[in-house]
Amino acid sequence: MKRFCTAILLLLFYTVALAQHRKEYIFTNYSTSNGGLATNLITHIAQDEKGYMWFATYNGLQRFDGNKFMTFRNIPGNNKTIPHNYIQALFFDKRHRLWLAGNNNTIGYFNTTQFTFQEAPLQNANSAKSYIPKYFLETPEGQVLLYEEKGAIYRFDDKATRFVLNKDFVKLPFNWKQNHISWDSIIKKYWIACDSGLVLYNPANKLISYRNHNVEKDPVINRFETIKGIGKLYVGANNTISFYNINYPFYLLFYYNRNNNTATVENPGQQLGLKFYEIQGLFHQKNGQLWVHGVKLFAQWLAEKGTLLPVSSFYNAEYKIKSNFVNYIFEDRESNLWVATDNGLFVFNPDAQLFDVRRLERPQEKKRDDEDVLTMSLLQTKDEKLFVGSWKSGLFLFDKDFNALTLPLPLQRLKKDITIWNIREHAPTGKIWLSVDDPRNKGLLVYDPQKGTIQWVNTSLFEGSTVRNITEDKDGNLWFGTLEGHIIKWNQQLAKSDINKGFELIANEPGRIRKLYTDWEGFIWVVTIKGELLKLDPKKNSVVRNFSKQTGKDYQLLGTDIFDVMQYNDSILIAAADANLNLINIKNNKITHLSSEDGLPANTIVSILKDQRGIIWLGLLGGICRVNLEKKTFTTYDRKDGIPYDNFLTAKALQLNNGQLLFSTTEGQLLIDPSKAVQATRPMSPLITSFYLANKPLSIDSLLKNEVKLNYDNSSIAIGFSNLSFSKQRTLRYYYKMEGLDKDWVQVDVTKQAQYNYIQPGTYTFYVKTVNEDGLSSKESAELHIEVKPPFWKTGLFYAILTLLGLLILFLVDKERIKRLRIVQQMRSQIAGDLHKDIHVTLNDINILSAMAKIKADKDIDRSKGYIDSISNKSQDMMESIKDILWTLEPENDSMEKMLLRMQEYVYGVKNSNKAEVELHNSRSVKKVILDMRCRHELLLFFKYALSFLIQKNLYPTIHITLNYEKGKLQLQFKSRSTHMPDGTLNTRLAQDEMNKRAEALNADLRIENEDHQIGIWLELDA
Repeated sequence: MKRFCTAILLLLFYTVALAQHRKEYIFTNYSTSNGGLATNLITHIAQDEKGYMWFATYNGLQRFDGNKFMTFRNIPGNNKTIPHNYIQALFFDKRHRLWLAGNNNTIGYFNTTQFTFQEAPLQNANSAKSYIPKYFLETPEGQVLLYEEKGAIYRFDDKATRFVLNKDFVKLPFNWKQNHISWDSIIKKYWIACDSGLVLYNPANKLISYRNHNVEKDPVINRFETIKGIGKLYVGANNTISFYNINYPFYLLFYYNRNNNTATVENPGQQLGLKFYEIQGLFHQKNGQLWVHGVKLFAQWLAEKGTLLPVSSFYNAEYKIKSNFVNYIFEDRESNLWVATDNGLFVFNPDAQLFDVRRLERPQEKKRDDEDVLTMSLLQTKDEKLFVGSWKSGLFLFDKDFNALTLPLPLQRLKKDITIWNIREHAPTGKIWLSVDDPRNKGLLVYDPQKGTIQWVNTSLFEGSTVRNITEDKDGNLWFGTLEGHIIKWNQQLAKSDINKGFELIANEPGRIRKLYTDWEGFIWVVTIKGELLKLDPKKNSVVRNFSKQTGKDYQLLGTDIFDVMQYNDSILIAAADANLNLINIKNNKITHLSSEDGLPANTIVSILKDQRGIIWLGLLGGICRVNLEKKTFTTYDRKDGIPYDNFLTAKALQLNNGQLLFSTTEGQLLIDPSKAVQATRPMSPLITSFYLANKPLSIDSLLKNEVKLNYDNSSIAIGFSNLSFSKQRTLRYYYKMEGLDKDWVQVDVTKQAQYNYIQPGTYTFYVKTVNEDGLSSKESAELHIEVKPPFWKTGLFYAILTLLGLLILFLVDKERIKRLRIVQQMRSQIAGDLHKDIHVTLNDINILSAMAKIKADKDIDRSKGYIDSISNKSQDMMESIKDILWTLEPENDSMEKMLLRMQEYVYGVKNSNKAEVELHNSRSVKKVILDMRCRHELLLFFKYALSFLIQKNLYPTIHITLNYEKGKLQLQFKSRSTHMPDGTLNTRLAQDEMNKRAEALNADLRIENEDHQIGIWLELDA
């Protein structure tokens, strides 16, 4: 009898469990084909302090930033790379070291910034070739432990950089082997799951409790003292203990709630109807939820009901989880669950899932997965019951939690082959009006919930046309729109509680009435299939305004087909037409527009709802759009965000009493919790996650230093970034700006990268910020300093060198100028000294000759005259010499042209004072010759002495003088012919001596020839 009752209870419990609603989850899948995974076999998952996700796989270690995977593999011969491509375990300690266990039993930690591996050998390591399962554990004091399944326990020695045996950690009962160790932060003790049972170790007093030795009288030990073969034990944040045993073939789940000291033992196979399964792990979320996973098993434990609920999804293959076994589950800092399977990586957030899918079903009615019901109408009554009318499937009823209810008895006939076009609850009476298309009857059906009766409306005014829309004005009158375009009013006062009376035809618009809507002031808005929007005054029963595409400017609708209308505030009515929103100011009837140019998606808008925060939600032919009209932000959701069927029905949407939104799709109901989309806090600041230079990744060291230096000829870069928010990644917007290059913030495209093909030399700062759906930006922007080095010839050093060279040249030029000035001054001083000497000698001679002439004046007059002639000649020579020297000293005469003019002047003087014919010729190149002052003076004196030599006593009537310059030589030639030869007078000898003296001063070659009544003088010097 006891067994029979137990079986009955189990059967009833199982039936209830199957009848309850399963929440459908949407999974984001990453695999080798679509997500960048190195392999679909994932063994372990962890998250670092920055937010990066790390995955242990069969083909290396991977890091994920929300956009891209980075893979690390073993390189033979390089001990700084990971120990093995098959990583069995991951663990982050409090010092942010990533501990790895390779399939070759190599242990060590990985530096997540330098990407280097440091091996930590095991003391007395087992030489087994096959992998021995290993687990990491960190004590509250920060000591890293490593233990092997049914093996030794080690502690990490930081000084020796190795794991040493830790025999003092805990002494298990004889022949007991540990499988798993967990720290219980609530009671400050260690739980050790062993092959022989459960052990509790108290590190404070070194006491252990186990079967038949429960020294601390722990209730969990008492309750499960007979259980052996315990696999792994986990402690929940809600003060619960859960574990499983591994006694094949029956894997059992054990659950203990220490809050009320209740225990549960569950057989997943029996409860879920599994022919074969294995439990390989349990996972406790931070909120206390427990998940069970393993081979052919992934389920959620519902502690309140004491039952398992399989994780299900009727989404298409792209967004549902499908695997043979689940290895590991990890919860990140945003409460996303990362599920490691043999078929890739799956991510979902059970508590923050914005969308939930509901199918139309009835209690105790089996419904095929491929049997879809098309929704025609929605109504939530005052008592929060939800009526859903459908196409050819009748009427459905649900409670406020969307649990299916049985239809009231009078309405149970409204099922198969019946279409419910519209449903309306009459506010004054509470009666429900339904537009029914029944093969046996067609028209309006009124259901009275209080009396439990139904009544068909009997009136000929509708002319058999189907009622597609029903609304109610502020006076409690009902308005009906028909398929044929009739607008009919049911006047409550005229009817006097008789549903068959009080009907009157208000208007007849050709074509179907698509929607009737009552605004806040009580006006009735009529959407027609012709693209017109009519405004009706229910008091006057007349159309007061007509809006269409053809109305005048400022009053014109944008779009040809209107699908839905909704009042936004006390002055704005929104009309959705095609892919546009028409914002109608109901105060002045002017219309403004929003289109794809403003950020709206280009899909057709078919339904509109406003949530309690004033955010607009648009149902599209291909997604949902969330619109913040105040901030002009637009966020689009589609199948990747949890909408399995994203083709929405025209004007089939309803705001529920609890604030949730219900949109009808072609294959079910989409339930939206707008509060989960609210972004009241700023999004997390982004991180720069990658830097590509000419399509090659840059070393991470540069990013850690927050500074990058580039060469001028290699400045094509791509910068990747992410705020490491995995649940909101698709709805976040990133804006970047290169200060010094971009004037405004630039919104990033789907690549989540900022690309610059060429950056001119200079210093820049790159900024990137995150903006959420509500327009809030991250508190801080990530920044990266970039320096593009200019070519050497454009650097400051190069310009400094040029400046120094210029200054050096100026210095040398000035030095040379001063040197020349000094030389010129020295020449002038020397010439002046020679002049002084000549004047002194000449004056002394004149003085002597004057004295002698004076003495001889009385006795020897002729001799005295001779002395006087000598005095006259010396005076004249002295004057000529002074004149020549003064001319030489004059700076304006420092050129060869002036020199030639001086020579020509002297020739003219000789020709005028003597009978000789003198001709002076010079080549053009002579004028370019540059001689210093000394050379010019000496050359001029030589010229005069040579000419004087040739015209002594008019012996040579014809003299030819030639001055040439060629090959760096200045040549002065004198040629003269006469029948007389010059005598050897004193003056002649003196003139010849002076020529030799001047030639020597010029360092020139002098040659004088006398032959056959011809005389020639040649002077050649370097110039």
